[in-house]
Amino acid sequence: MEQPDADVIDLISRFHAEFAVRMAGFDSVGNPIPPPDSHVLDHLARAWDLTDDEGAGDRPAAGTVVCPVEELECELCGAPARYESPLVVRGERVRFELCLGCMQEHGDPVLGGSGSVYLMYFDEVSAAVRAVCDEICTRKGRASIWGGAPTAQADKDGGYPPTQPVDAPASDAPPLDAVAVAVRLRSLWLEEFGPAFDEHDHDLAEVWQDCEVRRLGPDLVVTGPISFGDGDPFADQFSQRLGVRLTERTLGSVRTLRYEHSERRLKTPQRSRTSNLDVFHPADLTVPIEKIANSISARLADASDTAKGALSGLHLAAVSRHRIWFAAASAEVKATVGTTPGAAAELALAVKAVQRKDPLYDIFVDPEAASLPNATALVQKGHRHGMA
Repeated sequence: MEQPDADVIDLISRFHAEFAVRMAGFDSVGNPIPPPDSHVLDHLARAWDLTDDEGAGDRPAAGTVVCPVEELECELCGAPARYESPLVVRGERVRFELCLGCMQEHGDPVLGGSGSVYLMYFDEVSAAVRAVCDEICTRKGRASIWGGAPTAQADKDGGYPPTQPVDAPASDAPPLDAVAVAVRLRSLWLEEFGPAFDEHDHDLAEVWQDCEVRRLGPDLVVTGPISFGDGDPFADQFSQRLGVRLTERTLGSVRTLRYEHSERRLKTPQRSRTSNLDVFHPADLTVPIEKIANSISARLADASDTAKGALSGLHLAAVSRHRIWFAAASAEVKATVGTTPGAAAELALAVKAVQRKDPLYDIFVDPEAASLPNATALVQKGHRHGMA
């Protein structure tokens, strides 16, 4: 009331900064203090679109914790990262992902505000928070954000109330799990979005292959080497059409394209740091998917008829530098591979023959398994020794 001409956005920003949560990251003897469940739930509700935008904007984010979908590494020593913290580099504050040791030596010990952020991985999230998130996802007709079966309902007496979501109409199609969404996103980026950027002379034309792409809740985050200043490469009508396609192919799980500029050179992903939820890294372009599909099919040609019968329902859907994804049209098809004698073993041996290391692969369920871009049936006709 005292500043009728003040900019509303600026006032909101100042309000959030003034009342931002700040908490000690360590106790008096140096032990880490993880943020409480209320902060974890606040982050997940915002990152995974479990609440409406208007409700989330009514109060500042806790800002003390982030739940990455993949394991990150310390940018100073390469150990598993546990924090993101600002460090002063050449007179400027730059945020780094740090392990516990580097955080204690170099990082800001205060969580929240302009300080540090605690990295809490999915397997560390409490059962109570998991149950609240699953309850909201069920209400919205969406798959669990944990990529598996919903967590059993936990006793929330004495806990923190969930952020109230806006009910969304349920889709006729069953929701996709997180791995199926990641594979569809990979196909969209490589087979549709990338070529479309080149064809339409988009801002990312000829450089989209140099970008890293990852999913963060309802956003597809593209990290690239070009700075657009205050501009947004995804603000044009063409990109809005891509957003519609994004929503369509992920059944509403991912709806927004978001760009981030990074001056740091992208690191080639280490095998042990990769995940079944990876979407795309520039190093993935070196992988010849057709050659790998043919090699696996040829290796399976000598398997028993029983094993090939079970594997005939799988399609090779995607390949990264270190991982392979196989699609099954239903949960029953996936289960058959594990219950049929010799099937799982034959598949593991076929993958190991291609990767030359302990096999890294996943079987996920997608009703459109056979029609996914690059999808190739593992058992080719004529390789089943007379089976129908």
